[in-house]
Amino acid sequence: MLHPHEKTRNITVRSAPEAIKTLRLRIHDKGRLSVVVKRAPCALLNYELLHEDLFFETSGEFFGVWERVKPILREGREKWANPLFLTNLEKAAARFEAWSNIRTPGAIAAMRQMMK
Repeated sequence: MLHPHEKTRNITVRSAPEAIKTLRLRIHDKGRLSVVVKRAPCALLNYELLHEDLFFETSGEFFGVWERVKPILREGREKWANPLFLTNLEKAAARFEAWSNIRTPGAIAAMRQMMK
């Protein structure tokens, strides 16, 4: 259980079953998996309801979440029989990477290196 002052905790999972187990264990914690929180803003962005520059300049956390779930995404989509699972996060991450490579070349590579 998270300390009341702890807002987030990095969680790395290597498979869909591990993600399900982790989510079940943390569903009542204040530190729910970030992926749950990041999906709605990404959908708003993809439906052009959020200004791209505003969203990307003020929120890059979703990209870190994407980098963590990307390795297990295919397995998760198959397990839940939902080929659309996290597609808004995926699309927003692709847009952010292209946007970032134009404005801050090298930042994505540095972020990925830091996350190793």
